[in-house]
Amino acid sequence: DALAREFLEELGVPIRVGAHLATGFQTSENGLIELSVFEAQLVDQSPSASSDHDVLHWVESSRLADYPFPEADLPAVKALLARPQS
Repeated sequence: DALAREFLEELGVPIRVGAHLATGFQTSENGLIELSVFEAQLVDQSPSASSDHDVLHWVESSRLADYPFPEADLPAVKALLARPQS
């Protein structure tokens, strides 16, 4: 419920939350960050803007290696890159 609410608040789109994909960890000056990533399916339209980020890009998962990611995101990126491309 919290993830669906965040998508609605930050991206303005409803989603259906699916299975857990990966969990990553990263240390920061404020302590340990734990990032749990779940599969999600858009219910309607794709988001076109974000209330929390300056730029929003939709890319094929095969292109994820072209982008820099924080350490906590890497387990999810690796899991997506390991999936067969359709």
